Amino acid sequence: MTPKELNEIMRVRRRDFSRSTDTGSYVYDRGLMCEVGTLEYDFSTGIGVLFLEPGSCTDMSGCIRRFEAIDPKVRAILTLKKGNRHLVRDTCYIRDGADWVAIAPEPYWIRVLDD
Repeated sequence: MTPKELNEIMRVRRRDFSRSTDTGSYVYDRGLMCEVGTLEYDFSTGIGVLFLEPGSCTDMSGCIRRFEAIDPKVRAILTLKKGNRHLVRDTCYIRDGADWVAIAPEPYWIRVLDD
């Protein structure tokens, strides 16, 4: 993945997705091993987004399997959580050839998604 593609993934905003991201309702998913609010996928960009319950984290393998079942060509998956006042990025899974890499949040890309 090129730096330009990584930057595109990291710039995902709430308005880029159609559904409300703060439903306040979560359901435990056995495949993802966590409480999930919503799951969205954009076929045009190949980016999936998983909205998690605050304090929750997902199983990387389960998350990748879920999105590959939706589209085998998925390029990246973002997991997001509600913070104190805003939705924040949690983890990003990025396809690197045949492998997947997990990128933990770093200050330069943790931004609220309301802007």
